Amino acid sequence: MVVRIVEGEEIEEGVAGSGCSDNWLVRLFRSGGWMGPAGRLAAGPARVRAPAGEGRRNPKIEKNPYLGFIYTSFQERATFISHGNAARLAKQHGDLKLAQICGLIAADEKCHENAYSKIVQKLFEIDPDTTILAFADMMRKKISVPAHLMYDGRDYNLFDHFAAIAARLGVYSARDYADVMEHLVGYWQVEKLTGLSPEGRKAQEFVCGLPQRIKIIEEKAQDRAKQAPSLRLSWVYDREVRL
Repeated sequence: MVVRIVEGEEIEEGVAGSGCSDNWLVRLFRSGGWMGPAGRLAAGPARVRAPAGEGRRNPKIEKNPYLGFIYTSFQERATFISHGNAARLAKQHGDLKLAQICGLIAADEKCHENAYSKIVQKLFEIDPDTTILAFADMMRKKISVPAHLMYDGRDYNLFDHFAAIAARLGVYSARDYADVMEHLVGYWQVEKLTGLSPEGRKAQEFVCGLPQRIKIIEEKAQDRAKQAPSLRLSWVYDREVRL
């Protein structure tokens, strides 16, 4: 699946290849198939939209498979965490069906994470220098999910506002971002890499130190968030919500 995306191919729902690829696409598209109706039931008619096709385009991976597999390893773990947290919150507030849906999606994302991260693990074994340079490059660019392109026709900072609320509620925050990176650094044993070029060693140092730097920045951001304003948001019936 990721190879087709890396090569610049846009994957549309209902378009399949064969065998494992088809099963993979089914898993990916059923998440959207579940969450669309679930969102409409929970919050009414959906009024948040993304520009057609934009969310499926390459997220700064430049047709580079090293960047592609690193991106997907990170992104799948992040969505595993966020959907798991959403399931927990839905259950706490009595919406058991939404909790079940989010839990099933989280399980799918975990499966995807396992596959992609094992591929990167192998890349580190056979080509550690190129892989660590790609890892550092991807993290300098920052991991952005396709949802950052959301637009409702009036709020040009819609995703930033959405993300701020998600962080405040405990769905996904900068601390989770740092935890994902810390997990991957440990899983891929980045600190133990040897035989790297001078550039590779610099990349190794950058990657290993980044999670702690992000956590320090997040602590400062939490203090600023306490003074965050409230805004009327179209995607919750123009209710005023504190960011």
